[in-house]
Amino acid sequence: MTETMFQASVRMPVRAARTSLLSRVLASWQGRIGGGIVTFFTLMAVFAPWITPHSPTEVDFMSVMVVPTLEHPFGTDEVGRDILSRVILGARTSLLVVVAATLISSVAGAAIGLVAGWVGGWVDTLVMRVMDAMLAFPLIVLALAIIAVLGPSLTNAIIAIGIVKIPHFARLMRGEVLTLRTLDYIKAVETMGLGLPRILLRHVLPNAAGPVLVYMSIAASLALMTEASLSFLGLGIQPPTPSWGGMVSVGMQNWHFWWMSFYPGLAIFITVLAFNLLGDAIRDAMDRRLS
Repeated sequence: MTETMFQASVRMPVRAARTSLLSRVLASWQGRIGGGIVTFFTLMAVFAPWITPHSPTEVDFMSVMVVPTLEHPFGTDEVGRDILSRVILGARTSLLVVVAATLISSVAGAAIGLVAGWVGGWVDTLVMRVMDAMLAFPLIVLALAIIAVLGPSLTNAIIAIGIVKIPHFARLMRGEVLTLRTLDYIKAVETMGLGLPRILLRHVLPNAAGPVLVYMSIAASLALMTEASLSFLGLGIQPPTPSWGGMVSVGMQNWHFWWMSFYPGLAIFITVLAFNLLGDAIRDAMDRRLS
């Protein structure tokens, strides 16, 4: 009985902390607006095949360049495809790239920064110089170079965008680890003789993951803009699969038909803004000085 009560008392603060973080995020207007928009586009991406009013890929030469109407609220493109349906399905492909690339860069970057910051010495120096060399290239230029080697495709776009963001996560994690390893509780667990994997995974990583979590929202917005840029240049998601960047590119080639680029461009703008607002809300919620 006593053991059960003790376990319950231990679990309650953890649940309260999690609930408190979520409530602090949603307490700010940035969290409510950003989280709401991200949730809306996520649900739209998940249910895209069932909510599109027309086929996103079906060509209809009898409805070419139709202005926005009740039947086609966002108009049609150069081959008669419904732009609203393509924007909805484009959310699935664009957000798939964003989520997958952000996970790749955050996991790989956090692991690299964790090892470099803890081991130190020549390992830290070598790893950080490699990261600095990658940061010397503009993000889009490095992504273009990787795509040029791998070839344009959805999978290669995910890999390229994931790779170019690794240095940012690595430097964030390394900085946190360098600070944590000087603290008394880390020295205490080392003195207790705990194994290195246990120290890193149970005591260092959870306490160093805060800035990485905050930066993931910012990285997601950058990944979306990079994916849109690659698709705009014809090096990302390939037709006929719709992507917001590719749709903007086609619309710019037919600039007098404004709706072709306006609506996918608006989707990019709103989603990037939402990720940045959500990142600000998470940062403020995790700031101990504000909480």
